[in-house]
Amino acid sequence: MLIKVMAAPINPSDIIFIHTGAYDHKQIPSVPGFEGSGVVVANGGGIMGWGLVNKKVAFSPVPSSGSYAQYAIAKSANCLPVDE
Repeated sequence: MLIKVMAAPINPSDIIFIHTGAYDHKQIPSVPGFEGSGVVVANGGGIMGWGLVNKKVAFSPVPSSGSYAQYAIAKSANCLPVDE
């Protein structure tokens, strides 16, 4: 899923990643941001994702992506619809 990021918090894991360059399964080079919220603009396939297109979601991006970017990639299972 391709998500237009609207908000991304700064939490301790993001700060550690920015300062050390590695945290858990994520390493530089990659964009910081372990969670965020935004609007799903595209689905990469799969039945679960089609229902989320154009919806606001809270999400956790894939390790090579990050919520500090303008757009992020996430699995549909890692997206939670948010009320309008």
